[in-house]
Amino acid sequence: MAKLEEISAAKVKLGYPADTSRVVYAQTDDMVGRGFGIVVAALSNPMFYLSFEEDGLLMLECTPLYKLTGKHILIGKEQIKSLHFEKEKFHLFGMTNGHSPLANDALMVENNDGDVANIAVWKRLVGFSWVKQNHDNVVQLLNQGKIHYGA
Repeated sequence: MAKLEEISAAKVKLGYPADTSRVVYAQTDDMVGRGFGIVVAALSNPMFYLSFEEDGLLMLECTPLYKLTGKHILIGKEQIKSLHFEKEKFHLFGMTNGHSPLANDALMVENNDGDVANIAVWKRLVGFSWVKQNHDNVVQLLNQGKIHYGA
């Protein structure tokens, strides 16, 4: 897992604040590129650190060993109609998308055309307490309306 200091440095290098309290560990499903164009599909690896920024969702790609790759994209707030968390659905043997309701929540991101991307956000990861802390923080901020994109 990348250290929060590494994630912070990557954000600062891109011109964002060093704050990492709104960064979650996430994974896309195969449908995330739909509706958000080739930009999102350009990420060769579906695992990333997702940072909720003033101008949108900043996705910092990472390897399966959690190391930052240097690739990033931004889903601009003007592209986002709404976003909210749902409970991850149970999939028989986890075979449909590999996400688990025990380990993940589903972040549903809707674009202006009504297409919805399902991003699995980790609720916890053994040995990395910040994952649970940041997940809980982001859920609370969304529920309170303190993170808001779209109409």
